[in-house]
Amino acid sequence: MTSGWTILIAVRPDDDVSVADSSEESCPDKYWLDLMTDLALLERTYSEVFSGPGIEDRQTLSTDDISSIPPQRISDLELIPSPCVSLLKLNTQAHDYAIAVRKGTASNDALPQQKPTYLVITRLNYVVRTIEVEPQEYELLENLMADVCLDEAIARVADVTLTPHSLADEQDRTGRISKWFQKWATDRLFLRIRESA
Repeated sequence: MTSGWTILIAVRPDDDVSVADSSEESCPDKYWLDLMTDLALLERTYSEVFSGPGIEDRQTLSTDDISSIPPQRISDLELIPSPCVSLLKLNTQAHDYAIAVRKGTASNDALPQQKPTYLVITRLNYVVRTIEVEPQEYELLENLMADVCLDEAIARVADVTLTPHSLADEQDRTGRISKWFQKWATDRLFLRIRESA
């Protein structure tokens, strides 16, 4: 029988371990299973991002590149993600705890909160960075990294979570999405724009 520790080490971000192995007999405390799973996922992702290809010597998509896209062209375009970018959805805020452990400031009196947490893991100047994002922002990034064209990716997120009910809502939605793209350019999450197939 596979031990819980082996499962935690072998887990990948798209594996559903907490559902498949969360019975009371195998693990009576779901919080600890979620936390250990999340920490294992983080460590594995940090290692893969650090040792994988990066963008240190590459040009990436700038804010000007994004703002210069004509509105009528967004249905024809896709964004190419940087090779070091990885998305990670956790059940706890384990990333804060992992950082505290590395710094030697972690405390058993301040364990991470159990709540859905959405992260972008990337590498800048050979340093792995962890960026926490909003759920809708994460969903948009997921679509873009799956080669969904710009307008469809935005529409999918907008239809589900950002549907405007007034002009003010529409302006707020547009502003939020615009800020996300500006932030992604600053964090160098995308390499370039390409024509949709």
